[in-house]
Amino acid sequence: MWRGQAVIESPPDDTLVSCVKDLTPGRVLELGCGSGANAVWLAEQGWTVEAIDFSEEAVNVGRQLAAKRGVAVNFSVGDATAFKPENQFDLIISFYIFVPRAGPRCWKWLASLLHLEVSCCSSATTSPILHQAGPKMS
Repeated sequence: MWRGQAVIESPPDDTLVSCVKDLTPGRVLELGCGSGANAVWLAEQGWTVEAIDFSEEAVNVGRQLAAKRGVAVNFSVGDATAFKPENQFDLIISFYIFVPRAGPRCWKWLASLLHLEVSCCSSATTSPILHQAGPKMS
């Protein structure tokens, strides 16, 4: 699918732009980052970005795009559903990732990676976004 692709100058997802426009940049995790358009755009906005995708070719395109735009994104190749990050995040995004039969269990796991409570979960089947609200209450 990604084999031999050149760096693609595609814009970030409109839903992402709309949801983060009023947020203070912090740490963000993108699951299923593809060729990195969202991850690179977030880095350009001042976010510290970790991004993972199962396609090595897509991640390489993302790395090239980040280098071309002069931003740092920590890209990884791997299974987003098995990813065990060392950090917590202010924002977790996932566009067009298919998580079969994981449903609520998957979103509960994602919410546990946030170091702040979830205030917004735009969970249209293709565009879940979890973001910061305030300190977690134990």
